Amino acid sequence: LSSKNDARIKLQLPPEATILLTVARLSSSERYKGHREVIQLLPQLIKTNPNILYHIVGDGDDRLPLAQEVSRLHLENAVHFSGRLSPQALELAYTACDAFVMPSTGEGFGIVYLEALVRGRPVLAGNVDGSVDPLLDGKLGLLADPHNPEELLEKLKCLLYENPFPDPGYLKQQALAHFGPEKLQLRTDILIHSYLFPQTNKPENS
Repeated sequence: LSSKNDARIKLQLPPEATILLTVARLSSSERYKGHREVIQLLPQLIKTNPNILYHIVGDGDDRLPLAQEVSRLHLENAVHFSGRLSPQALELAYTACDAFVMPSTGEGFGIVYLEALVRGRPVLAGNVDGSVDPLLDGKLGLLADPHNPEELLEKLKCLLYENPFPDPGYLKQQALAHFGPEKLQLRTDILIHSYLFPQTNKPENS
């Protein structure tokens, strides 16, 4: 397994940076992922930490407009687009980051949050969609209203500087305990049983 510094060297990311990571498709039909909201807050984050780097993994037709927004805000040195990554390189991206952020407003669930949690990375997500479920309503990560820039900035600063989830092992353990293979198998068994034997799940006299 690569260390954080080794992962950054392999991905050509600055070793001294404070890295925020988002992994998502860059599709014009999925702008709810929250990339723009994070980009627009970077100038304020840079005021307190000039080494902030926003690492965006993913590709699609919205990449160019996002890059243009980065250029408009003169943030070329603060945002790194990696495009699509191989599974091995994606593992390095999670290892290299300090926190995972995706303040989405349209997630049904959000597997990427679990991918970050099982690697012990603190997470910030939106509080208006299915993102709250993998974070157990805020027990495993910070939640913020993506439509409220002040709140989002406050939670980003908290994630980076107050370290509300200091134990990576706890995040991994809780993510696996609630959403790991054994839990998934149990839930699948229950669903199959309720489908095959619906009468056994009905209360008496129903």
